[in-house]
Amino acid sequence: MKRLFAILMAAIAILPATAQLKLIGTGQVQVGKDYGGILPGSGSGQVPVVNDTTSTLKIIGPGMYQSGGSIIFGRRGDVSIRESPFLNMGSGYHPYKRGSLILEGYAGFMVVCGDSAVLSYGYPCVPGGLSALSMSVPAKAPLFLTQSDQRLKSNVEALGKAGELLGSLNPVSYTLNEAGNGSLEKRSARSDANLRYGFIAQEVREIFPNLVYEDENGMLSLDYQGFIPVLVDAVKELQGEVKRQNEVIASLTQNARKAPAASVDGLGSGTVASLSQNRPNPFRTSTVISCTVPENAASAYICVYDLSGSQKLRCDIADRGETGITIEGNTLSPGMYVYSLIVDGAEIDSRRMILTD
Repeated sequence: MKRLFAILMAAIAILPATAQLKLIGTGQVQVGKDYGGILPGSGSGQVPVVNDTTSTLKIIGPGMYQSGGSIIFGRRGDVSIRESPFLNMGSGYHPYKRGSLILEGYAGFMVVCGDSAVLSYGYPCVPGGLSALSMSVPAKAPLFLTQSDQRLKSNVEALGKAGELLGSLNPVSYTLNEAGNGSLEKRSARSDANLRYGFIAQEVREIFPNLVYEDENGMLSLDYQGFIPVLVDAVKELQGEVKRQNEVIASLTQNARKAPAASVDGLGSGTVASLSQNRPNPFRTSTVISCTVPENAASAYICVYDLSGSQKLRCDIADRGETGITIEGNTLSPGMYVYSLIVDGAEIDSRRMILTD
């Protein structure tokens, strides 16, 4: 190291006073010709720049205050690190704000840790192209914002029950395979053994094609954030369905309370038609519904309804007195149902039962 420094000092010492590489009085090495803090030919009306005295290496450029310095790699200059120049007023538009650090690479860029590529943007670097900023390690931040201002959007439409399609998705658990990233393997940049949860992009593309992106190598990526509006739409649909079902249940319960008691002739004083809770409840294979039917009742039956009010079963009751029926689980689909006892055309009572898988 001392020998290299000695060679550098000797090279600097033999350069002429107007050299582009020199050791300045502060002990700093300066690359570039110093014009005194102003743009050449701009006159002397500029305020002198405050000189930096802390950096080890100063690279000065042709802009005002010697801004715009750059480091170019290779004869072609395909890769560079530079500062956006501080331009004079009236000198024309510059695409970068002054004081910006510009990293420029013909084939994109890659940040490497050890033998692993942890951050990359690949060729082609074309605005609106398929390439995307790729990270192979978990990213942490206290807050991440996505622009969503109405002024940035057009052709805005409601989803139109897109939540109904969620039932076609197949959530899976998985572990990541060893995968290459260009010439560098990402074998130590992430823990591929961790169990993860998500979807298969090929399957999602069949249902939500706009949430799937394909790069120039044919690899598919998912916009998981795009699922949020679909999930909200599905929750709204579910809330509406639950509200309608609750209204049906409330209506059936109210009608049961208003129904007149059936005739009790033949059953003894104080006895009325009644309906009991099914046992067991919930049930899987079969359940028994007990009830009491007056002896002189002309007709009696139990009807089973789904929560939308559609009749699913009707079971006529031939016996009178304390009796009952058996409901077989294979006659209905798993779910919640309402059953009612009807005697001589009058609804006596209604109750709920649950059939499980």
